[in-house]
Amino acid sequence: MKKPMNLFAAATLAVAVVLGSPAAWAGSMAAVDQSGDGNYTVVYQNKNKTRVKSWTASNPAQQFVSDKKIRAAIKQATRYRPVQGGKMGGRGCGFGRGTNGTYVTQTGYGNNAFAAQSGTNNVADVYQDGNNNASYIVQKGSGHEAYSTQSGNDNVSVIVQRC
Repeated sequence: MKKPMNLFAAATLAVAVVLGSPAAWAGSMAAVDQSGDGNYTVVYQNKNKTRVKSWTASNPAQQFVSDKKIRAAIKQATRYRPVQGGKMGGRGCGFGRGTNGTYVTQTGYGNNAFAAQSGTNNVADVYQDGNNNASYIVQKGSGHEAYSTQSGNDNVSVIVQRC
């Protein structure tokens, strides 16, 4: 009788921990699927927040402005910030919530995708089919995975992973 009681107590404790955990620890997910030409996507994930911006640039002036937005986002995400650590309780590389997922699929000509993630154990996956496409993935923290698959000609992919 003692063994089933211990099993019941352990199961009850496990359910209480799972249900009592804050939703922020669950992470977040963004999925974008675009078809056609001149599509742009920007995904920001930080702790339990996800922001997605997607748009289409249909003429050269809109493409110029869109390219400028992408460059500004990359510059912002890759700017240097020293890691706070070295003392007890200091923030190091693995600090922060994460487990975010970003999945972007784009088909067409001249598409751009940008994903920025921070925290730990994030996954970013970009698939692009067509010509003159570009993908940029920036991940800060530790334990990340990034994948970029492109088919076609004149495509560019940049992945930055750092502490």
